[in-house]
Amino acid sequence: MTQLLKVSWFWIDLAVPVGALATAIYTLYWLIHDIKQSDSGDKMQ
Repeated sequence: MTQLLKVSWFWIDLAVPVGALATAIYTLYWLIHDIKQSDSGDKMQ
């Protein structure tokens, strides 16, 4: 795969945890945002 994409394993090994961390942070942000909205009673149905 690295030869096909002409990308070294270093970048693949770096991209996987960075992408997972970014996804977790994004999900956590929206989860907290949703909880705050439901606590204030402004949650849309």
